[in-house]
Amino acid sequence: MRRVWTISTLAWTAIILAITLSPQQPTDGGWVRDSLAWLAERGLPAWVTYDVIEVAANVVLFIPFGLFLALALRHRSDRAHRSLSERSPSRSLSERSESKGFLLLYPTVLALSLSLTIEFTQATFLPARFATVSDLIANTAGALLGASLAVMNVRRRALPR
Repeated sequence: MRRVWTISTLAWTAIILAITLSPQQPTDGGWVRDSLAWLAERGLPAWVTYDVIEVAANVVLFIPFGLFLALALRHRSDRAHRSLSERSPSRSLSERSESKGFLLLYPTVLALSLSLTIEFTQATFLPARFATVSDLIANTAGALLGASLAVMNVRRRALPR
């Protein structure tokens, strides 16, 4: 199963890179702005703006990255913890709680690094693209959210039934 999550992580990373490092913006925002104006006429709250949609899209783009990476790491650490608990059962509980922190921290830091690299590349080599701090924050938050979903799944599966 680990191989599936690893391949999923790599494939999603390729999708992220294709979207974020294409020489042109995927959209000039025209149809999104037009759609928001049409929806506003039909009762869409005023706080739903193009900027809000853009930040939300960045968060959503990185949720699968954090989720897939944490699941790939979870399967790796589960195997290590099984062999460790066979040798020393008293250490396995504290090691498993540290593992959950790792499952949150590692994908988040890796997403921050990936996003920083993307934003640097956009600013330096892609004049039609806009590098922003808000993208960096939103991308990292999305990966943290995805990793959190994986950790919640670990906790749910660990609860006695």
